[in-house]
Amino acid sequence: MRFIAPEKGEFSVADRKEGKTTSGVFPFIYRSIIKNPPAYSEIANNSQNMCREAGMFIYSLRASTLKFFGILCVALVTLITLIAFIPAQAEASSETSGEVEIVYDKIKTEEDRIAFLRQFGWEVKGDPVKVAEVTIPSEFDQVFVGYNEIQKRQGLDLSEYKKKKVTRYTYEITNYEGEEGVVYANLLVYRNRVIGGDVCSADTKGFIHGFEK
Repeated sequence: MRFIAPEKGEFSVADRKEGKTTSGVFPFIYRSIIKNPPAYSEIANNSQNMCREAGMFIYSLRASTLKFFGILCVALVTLITLIAFIPAQAEASSETSGEVEIVYDKIKTEEDRIAFLRQFGWEVKGDPVKVAEVTIPSEFDQVFVGYNEIQKRQGLDLSEYKKKKVTRYTYEITNYEGEEGVVYANLLVYRNRVIGGDVCSADTKGFIHGFEK
């Protein structure tokens, strides 16, 4: 950069030392800018480019932040919807499947035993035909092994109660379709819980199966 000496009436170096000023502010610098415009134009352009880049960076940062929070909000809404939907769907599936959970415990009274058999669709006469105390054998013979297989098919297992004394309640079923003879329902109850049982024909050549037909 080339400095031009101050002319008459302009602000000189000596005047600057004494603190004097004129109407112009460093006219010699001003003339230097006029004489060498490319250098200052480059500086101005660089400053302008830096400002523009800074603005683009801020805009990009804001856009990324807004995009992040947008995705986060969508994810939260989706999660809340799933939390609300899954229990309702599970309940609807349970209702449409028609499955009923069988209750085997809290069998204390006559009404409880009759209600237990009604879970399988059986209607019986009010009083049991017979009530007896029996002991589950410690060793199962061939007959009892076969009887316990019937229990296992309905989710029960008498082998867990070996040597235990249980009460057997025998009821006469009144609504067994397709059978003209007498049909009984036997309940094996231990500590207010049904641990086994069957539905059988009174005929010695008849049938025997679990609580479900």
